[in-house]
Amino acid sequence: MPRTDVDNRLSSTGLPRTAPDMESGLGRIMQSLIRETHAEQSNLTDWEFNAVCDRIIELLCMMLLGDMGPQQSHLTETAAAVRQYVREHIGVGDLHLPAVASALGWSPRQLRFALQQTGTTYRQVRQDEALRAARDLLSQPGKTTTIGEVAARCGFTQTWFSQVFKARYGETPRDFQKRRSREFTDRLASGIEEPHPA
Repeated sequence: MPRTDVDNRLSSTGLPRTAPDMESGLGRIMQSLIRETHAEQSNLTDWEFNAVCDRIIELLCMMLLGDMGPQQSHLTETAAAVRQYVREHIGVGDLHLPAVASALGWSPRQLRFALQQTGTTYRQVRQDEALRAARDLLSQPGKTTTIGEVAARCGFTQTWFSQVFKARYGETPRDFQKRRSREFTDRLASGIEEPHPA
C-alpha cells in the first residue's frame, strides 16, 4: 500500500497525520484484512487485488479522519427505500421488520440503525405508510369499503385505527370517508371530474 496514496487522499484536509490504533477495534480488523489480502494475492487477479487495496486505503483514510459513520445521503436513500417497500406491500405482504429487511437485502439491525439515524423508527414508518394507504382507500369514490376492512387491510385493529387516524388527520375515519364522499358527490353535481389516482 503506497504511502503516497494515503498522503494524496489526506492532503486536502489539512489535518495532522496521526497513526491509527491498529491493536483494537477497527484497526485490528484492518490489520487482519491487510495480512489476509497479502496472503491471498497469488489467488487474485491484479484487478481484484488492486480493488481490495483501494478499499483498504479508503477505510484507512476514514479511520485517520475519524469519519466512520454512514453518509447521510445513503441513510436518506435507505429510509426512502423502506418507505416505498412498505407502501407497495401494505395489505399484500409480510411487513414485519425481519421480512422487510430481508427483502431489501439488509439485516434488521442495519435497517433499524439507518432509520434511527434519519430520525425515525421502523414502527413509525410502517404506521405512517399504513395511515396513508388507509386515507387513500377511504378517499376512493363510490367504494363501499367498511372502516373495519380498511383497518384490517392496513394492519390495524378498528379501535386503534380510529385513534391513530384521528390523531394524524384530525377526524375519525368514518367522518373522513363521509366528507370525501360528499365532496365527490358535490363535484359530480357541479360537473367537475374527480382526478384518477396515480
